[in-house]
Formats: sequence, C-alpha cells, structure tokens
Amino acid sequence: DVLVPAAMPRYTYKELWKATQGFHHKARVGRGGFSVVYKGRLKQANTDGSMCEVAIKRLNKEGLRKSDEFFLEIKMINTLQHPRLVNLKGWCYEKGEAMLVYQFMSNGSLADHLFGKGNSTMLTSEIRVEILKGVAEALNHLHAAGAVHRDVKAANVLLTSDFKAMLGDFGLLRLLKDDNHITQTMTAAGTPGYAAPELLFTRTPTDKVDVFSYGALALELACGRRVIDPRLDHPEERMLLDWVWSKHESGALPSVLDPRMDISGEMETMWRCILHLALHCCHPIPEERPQMHEVLDTILHGIVVPLDPSRPSYHGPYSSWGQTPSIQMSSSFTPKTL
Repeated sequence: DVLVPAAMPRYTYKELWKATQGFHHKARVGRGGFSVVYKGRLKQANTDGSMCEVAIKRLNKEGLRKSDEFFLEIKMINTLQHPRLVNLKGWCYEKGEAMLVYQFMSNGSLADHLFGKGNSTMLTSEIRVEILKGVAEALNHLHAAGAVHRDVKAANVLLTSDFKAMLGDFGLLRLLKDDNHITQTMTAAGTPGYAAPELLFTRTPTDKVDVFSYGALALELACGRRVIDPRLDHPEERMLLDWVWSKHESGALPSVLDPRMDISGEMETMWRCILHLALHCCHPIPEERPQMHEVLDTILHGIVVPLDPSRPSYHGPYSSWGQTPSIQMSSSFTPKTL
C-alpha cells in the first residue's frame, strides 16, 4: 500500500481469471521470456461499470521477483508514463501470482504487420516514419528520466487502431541510477540482432544500448526485413546491418529500401535520413552513437547526417563483426550537426 500509487487500481486474482475465461489458451495473445500475455475484458475504473479490453501480463516463476521489487517496478512504470508508452492500468499480486494490466493495442505489434500475420500493406512509407518518430519520443522520455528499456524491438512496438506506435514490455526496464546516484548493474539481456555488442562484455546498462536497438529497428522498417534472417540463400544478406553497410560502401544504399513502400519526392530524403541515422545508431563503439535527443531531433527535422564511405571498424572488446584490427571511428555525428 505504501509503494503502489494510490491511483493505480488493484485487481483480484478472481477478476483477472474471469476476464480471461480462466486464462484460456484462446485468450493468449503473446508470450515473452518471463511472461504470458492474455486479452481480457474488465470494468473500467471510475466509470459507470462499462467494460474495456485489456492486456494482462502474467509473470511466470522466473519473472516473479520479491514482492517489494514488484511493487517498486509498478511505481516506476507509473512514474514514467508517457503518451508513447503503453499505459499501465492496474496490477495483481495474489496466490503467488504477479500480474500487470495494460491497455490493449488493437493492431497488435509492429512485428505482426512487418513480418507475420498482420497486413504489411497498411505500413505505408508515411506510417513507418511516424512509428519511428513515436518510438524515438518514448525512448527520449525514458532516457531523460534516467531509465533504460533494454529490449527495444519490433515485437515490443505496439500499434493503436490508427497505427500510432506505443512502446511496451517493460520487463527489462530498470533505472540507470538509484536514489544515491550509484550506477546499477545487470546481467546481459536483449534480443539477438537488436542487442548492442557491448552487452556481451559488460553488465553496466547505459542508454546507448537502446540507441543501438533503435537503429536496428529503423533498418527493419526501412528494409522490410528482419535484423537476422537465416532463411536467406546468400550468407552475406542474413545479417541486416552487414548487408546495409555493404550496399552503402558500393554506392547502392537506396536499393535496400522495402519495395512495398511508395517512396517519392520528400520521402526519398526522409528515408536517406533514416538509413544514415540507423547506421550511426548501430556504431560498434557506444560513445560514437548519438544521444536519443539527437536521434529525435534528426528524424523530426529530416536531417541527413553525413556518413563515412566505409564501415567503422576497430580492434577492441566490443567488436563482434570480425573486422581487421584497425581504428576507424566516425566523428561526423555531433551535436553541431544538428
């Protein structure tokens, strides 16, 4: 009662059980490493009793931490609310179960539409740009508050009925600093292809891991391809970042754009801006990546940041691409550019 915000509704296990028809498998809409998500219907708080659709995230035993940690995370998520972050509507901690109740996103995830069961034709060039702007706004808000998401990916970008982007799944979100401003440490986490290379070598979270993931997400939206796709016939095309860099080095960067998009006029410049920005965000050296506020300014104003003609490479503990040992750092992305 002390840790949870007074305005945050608490639901009983019975209420959530009934809302999901006994956590029926037909109500299941998603599964993560530490949770299962169900679609349900609940009475809206502080209303005439009308029903609304919600997403109920049921933590499994690996995701169920101590009660005080669970309540602190609820308080933190509530504090960090933003129009581009999925809204936390309530919680339940009962019968050894921990559950979070979120607003339901009727259009599912970006991954559904870009790669799966959704309708990719709805992802027009303009909508994709707006999605990237929305995710950038959400991450900029988190970073300004001293928080890091740590699992930015297409599956965690949820879409409203009018395809507005909402960043969800705070399962890996942690404050960068505690009340005493002491940096927290964590075990490496993240999704292959989206995870920054330094996560293999350090347990210290920084906002630059989100910047790397954002760059990978931007490449997926630009190219219409997964960050890693082992099904492709040519090995050099299976890693999206490698493939885009090779196209840039050969002077054919525009050819990577998703042919399903209608790109003309000003949108050509915008997608050139996004491709350059994405490659800067995916720089192997964390310090060479832009800050999230720079990313947001760049994409909001459609600035084409200069890009080196060849891929940056170096010999160091963060290297994960097997480059020839050398030093070639890009310094073109600076605040002055903006």
